[in-house]
Amino acid sequence: MKWTLLLRDLDNVCAYDSYFLQKQDAFGNIGLSSIKKCTNILDILGYIIIIDVLDEYYQMWESAIMETMKRFVKAIQFSFEN
Repeated sequence: MKWTLLLRDLDNVCAYDSYFLQKQDAFGNIGLSSIKKCTNILDILGYIIIIDVLDEYYQMWESAIMETMKRFVKAIQFSFEN
């Protein structure tokens, strides 16, 4: 996948759902970037990897990976329907 295509889709995903924007938590720690969240999901979808194995590798909880995947798929569906 070309980076320009990925970044265009990333802009669409961020415009659809603010969940993918990088934010600070209550302690002032910066969360994962939108590129990191989306590339993690693309890795999982592309290679059909079991999520249980990857929570340490991606530095995300299993529930956060599942939530990100659900939101990513909805955002991609929305961007291609319109």
